[in-house]
Amino acid sequence: MKSIVTSSTETRGWLEIIISGVAEEIPPLEYVESKYWGAFKNPVTHRNVVYLQPTKKQIRLHTRLPLTFDEALEATSASKEWAETCPSLFRVRSESDIEKAVSLIVGSYNFDLAQHPGSQFSANPNLQPFSEKDESKFHEL
Repeated sequence: MKSIVTSSTETRGWLEIIISGVAEEIPPLEYVESKYWGAFKNPVTHRNVVYLQPTKKQIRLHTRLPLTFDEALEATSASKEWAETCPSLFRVRSESDIEKAVSLIVGSYNFDLAQHPGSQFSANPNLQPFSEKDESKFHEL
């Protein structure tokens, strides 16, 4: 695996924990990395469901989720085109944010599947169906 040049030893460690946590939840979700960012690619839709931008002090997760999905999400400050693809942002600022990050990545994956015509809920039979609360978040677009 390449090393993102903008990351620190600390944020690289967080990233490794996130990658491992996502692999436990959704084994087929592929992690790819470049010089400045990483992404989780959905094997069903062939789209990146989350982009990760590690810096020295934080990891920015750009997700496909609507802002209403979770109160921890904030609007992206990226360009209009980028915001259409990934409207929400979550910042991992400490190891205590990792569990939330993994949860949001799983949510973004499921949201991407729900938006993909003709797909079933999930390619992973081990994932639990959305609760009514989660499902309602997707209809608030």
